[in-house]
Amino acid sequence: MNQPWINKDKHTSLYNFLDIPQEELNFPNDIVVTDCTLRESDQYAGVALTKEDKVTFASALDKVGIQQIEIGMPAITPEERETAEAIVNLGLKAKLIALCRAKKEDIDLAASLGVWGAVVSMPSGYLQIEKRLKWEPQRVIDTAMEMASYAHEKGLFVDLSPYDTTRAHPDFLQKYISTVTAQGTVDRVRLVDTTGCITPHGIRSLIKIMREVTDLPIELHLHNDFGLAVASTIAGLGAGANVISSSFNGMGERSGNTPTEEVVTALHLLYNIDIGLNYDKVYETSLLLQKLTGVKMHPHKSVVGQNSFTQISGLVLAGFKEDPFVGLSYLPEVVGQITTVSLGKATGKASIEWKLEQLGLDASDDQIRKIVLLVKDFALANHGEVSDNEFRRIVKEVADNSEN
Repeated sequence: MNQPWINKDKHTSLYNFLDIPQEELNFPNDIVVTDCTLRESDQYAGVALTKEDKVTFASALDKVGIQQIEIGMPAITPEERETAEAIVNLGLKAKLIALCRAKKEDIDLAASLGVWGAVVSMPSGYLQIEKRLKWEPQRVIDTAMEMASYAHEKGLFVDLSPYDTTRAHPDFLQKYISTVTAQGTVDRVRLVDTTGCITPHGIRSLIKIMREVTDLPIELHLHNDFGLAVASTIAGLGAGANVISSSFNGMGERSGNTPTEEVVTALHLLYNIDIGLNYDKVYETSLLLQKLTGVKMHPHKSVVGQNSFTQISGLVLAGFKEDPFVGLSYLPEVVGQITTVSLGKATGKASIEWKLEQLGLDASDDQIRKIVLLVKDFALANHGEVSDNEFRRIVKEVADNSEN
């Protein structure tokens, strides 16, 4: 019997593959990740990465196997230009993309640096056009056409980014996309949820509207204001999008963007879509970014949180020794993590036995019963978990008392 929800690395839910409408599982065969951490980190409150930081992280992304890297906006400062140049000179396997404003000088600079592609950014959302730019809609389309054509003439892969796409009027959006792409100078269209306000259902509807006027690859750049970015990205891929624009640790303004580590792991383990990444480098890449930015992930953050694979319940651990999938849906080693045990007020015999083995300590059954009680008492008195050093002290105390 075929069981796509089970293999040596995972044991997920059979309902993931039961009676699902075909249109929700119609994933493309060539999903690409364009990681935008290097740009989005500049828009994350309190973060200021240096050139050296960005060069280091670009190399890390390349080791993960990320296919495309959005390296930033070279035209905004001399340092960003130098940073882009340094990343280009690394000779990475990943294709490099620069974000360009609707200015020829931005495109000129991107081309001179030798990047592979340019994101040509012009809004499609009516609030951006009416309230911020104060332009007539046709002017936006004309400008996008001109900039796409110019970037194409420069030999760049052109990624048209009609941002705030999720708040564009459907008729205008279709006119915008069909008009700009008709001249043959656009290679990809980016769907941008600038304020993170679309649902998984909404993304399917929007892609259907876009697909009526273009066969070009569609890229999903979604913000995470409602915590739906991963779900909406996966829904969008199932509806006909081809490219994920995401950032490690969800870096980005406000609540951030689709977290790269979450969406690629979900695709790999829940949908059996392997996009060819080195998944076991995901955790170390997240840790590197935390070090560079100073932004620590919540301990319970999915995939890369330090407690993502920490077991506490003795009842779970009792079965965990027999089969790790008693307490996990996938093995932590897949993403470069390990299973750990936290000792606290919920600690039982199985947890103590696990920790004793992990630390190379011995105790009799009678001593283990006493250790359990002392661990619980310490955790309650200190409103937290018992550290390894404290656990060693408790074990020694019980052993010493046993000898007296």
